[in-house]
Amino acid sequence: MINATNRNTVEYNGTNQTIAFPNGSTTGYHILILSGSGTKTMPAYALNIYSDLTLSGTATVVAAQDIVVAGNITIGSGTTLTSASYTVSVGGNWNNGGTDSWYWYLLRLMALWRKHLQAIHL
Repeated sequence: MINATNRNTVEYNGTNQTIAFPNGSTTGYHILILSGSGTKTMPAYALNIYSDLTLSGTATVVAAQDIVVAGNITIGSGTTLTSASYTVSVGGNWNNGGTDSWYWYLLRLMALWRKHLQAIHL
């Protein structure tokens, strides 16, 4: 289905979608864009995003397990990111122009492949 080593960009642009758990030889997405409207339900397995996660439109994204993003997370104006009780790990910057409900004790900033400071824009 999807192999993250192909440096793919996958966009879910619609209403009320369930995000597929990639089952390629390297599970995860390279760049994941969640746009459109309605609820985007993340996979029930820990999800790796090897580059960036971007939310746009009026989408509400609901975590169903831990999420590791090696690059940046961008929460666009009009979008919402809800974590429930799961952890998100961010290797790049956290850019919030919308709404997030990530509890600070669940947000882990980590330098995965980068050697520069990270920024949190709330």
